[in-house]
Amino acid sequence: MDAQKQTVDVGLKELYSAWASGRRGEAISFAVGAATNEVSDRIAADLYALHVMADAAHDYCLAVRAVKDWGYRLTAEYVTTRAKRGTIPGYRLDWGRQAARDGLCDALWGHVRGTGVAARASQFGVGERPYQRLRDHVRDTASALLTEFESHFGAAIGVDDYR
Repeated sequence: MDAQKQTVDVGLKELYSAWASGRRGEAISFAVGAATNEVSDRIAADLYALHVMADAAHDYCLAVRAVKDWGYRLTAEYVTTRAKRGTIPGYRLDWGRQAARDGLCDALWGHVRGTGVAARASQFGVGERPYQRLRDHVRDTASALLTEFESHFGAAIGVDDYR
């Protein structure tokens, strides 16, 4: 990542953080609204809020619930579309939801030093590959939405070279 992109990234996060904390300038409110309307999935705004406001996440209980529910739906859709091909053998709701939570944590805050794929698979008595497929699908989808929201937010703020 080049220095200019990193500076823009930090600047956008600081602007968003200030806006979400109640210092709502008209231009920032417009940009957040514009980004929310432009993204392919509206959950991107909640994902971005959690990503940026990690220290104040307790104020975002509703966003946390919405993001978790979205992750659960995403795993269910993923499993349903692959069930006919048998690519997610032994799927159960308990480990599917944990895979969703692990994938969301990876997308929001990077790889958290915690329970790895092998230990999680063992914990639930499932193969490593099916567990990893679900976790990675949620992580990759959430990461793409975070990037998409930030791009639209940057464009709405007027950071021309960010998009």
